[in-house]
Amino acid sequence: MKEVGKKKIVRDSNYELMRIVSMFMIVVWHMIVHGRIAQQSTGLLHNLICLLEAILVVHVNSYVLVTGYYQCKSKFKLKKLISLNNQAWFYRVVILITLLVLDVVSVGKVELLQSLFPLDFSAYWFIKFYLFLYCFSPFLNKLIENLKKKEFQMLLLVCLVIFSILPSISMSVLYSNYSGYSLPQFIFMYLLGAYFRYYPIQESRILKVNTRRKNQLIFLTGFISCFVVNFLFSCLSQILGTGGDIPKYFSSIINFAFLSYDNPLVILGALMYFFWFGTLKIKSRFINRVSGLTLGVYLIHDNPYMRQWLYPFLGFVEGKVYTGIIIIGKIFACAILIFVVCALLEWIRQLLFKGINHLKITKWFQKKWRSYVTSLGDFDLMSEIKES
Repeated sequence: MKEVGKKKIVRDSNYELMRIVSMFMIVVWHMIVHGRIAQQSTGLLHNLICLLEAILVVHVNSYVLVTGYYQCKSKFKLKKLISLNNQAWFYRVVILITLLVLDVVSVGKVELLQSLFPLDFSAYWFIKFYLFLYCFSPFLNKLIENLKKKEFQMLLLVCLVIFSILPSISMSVLYSNYSGYSLPQFIFMYLLGAYFRYYPIQESRILKVNTRRKNQLIFLTGFISCFVVNFLFSCLSQILGTGGDIPKYFSSIINFAFLSYDNPLVILGALMYFFWFGTLKIKSRFINRVSGLTLGVYLIHDNPYMRQWLYPFLGFVEGKVYTGIIIIGKIFACAILIFVVCALLEWIRQLLFKGINHLKITKWFQKKWRSYVTSLGDFDLMSEIKES
């Protein structure tokens, strides 16, 4: 009897959808930041842009939360580390050469040499800390596996105080976490994501008795509350800024923390956003496939040389004053266009690399590399390379 081909199992796509939404939020965020729209807008538009920023600022934390959620029960693979670095290197080189040929940018010889170096992380701060976090992941996972629940909670509390509360209330005087643009922030988010993989929030005594829809409403309300309160604090800082020395001091504290990734309200908002997606029940090959393109979207559109050309090309130039709220529609339209074009380019790159990996000479080099690495010693990391 002829066996019918088995249908491939499609894994849950809720967090894959979250990656896509978060990356789109990053694109919109960069439109506002690199297009200098917040600084060059006035009146109602300025307030709406600030509110939009308060909503979008959860993007990086949420992306790392998902990484911690998945990676805490996955093994480290050197092949993946090299692949991530090579992906960033590929776009640095290709984008720079393309823009040089088109005479869009100009660079010195030293800058050109630095840009062509495979381990240059200066172009992408996110990739730098993401790669470093991945290097730490096997050791973090060992720690997580050996922590009891109460110990894990205490570790997260210590991280919250040191990496979030102290920098926010002291403007980094007591401790500087560089507004969350740091490896400690990534490690904290990784640990949070891992904690809720081991101890799902929906299994807590308070939420366990609720229906899925009720929990979705709770998490959505929590997310909205976080960004609204954060925005209201920002509005308060504008009022305090017109007062005496002490009100101005508190105004500066609020302004410092408003759009920082280590802001407690931003972290809590990212968690609510993460929890909400965790309640969804979605299975989609298409979503999973698009999710695999999101890192490429970031590497293309936020390349520093690309930024020099892209935003002026779209009409966002230095010194231009924005007043009409129609600019918000233009921001989202341009963000959709950027996301789609960059995703298509990343898809083409993946097809190209897939074809290269099937070449005989590539397989020969891979075989030689694996033989060499295996000869260095028999330990878990080497066996992981061999398996991959």
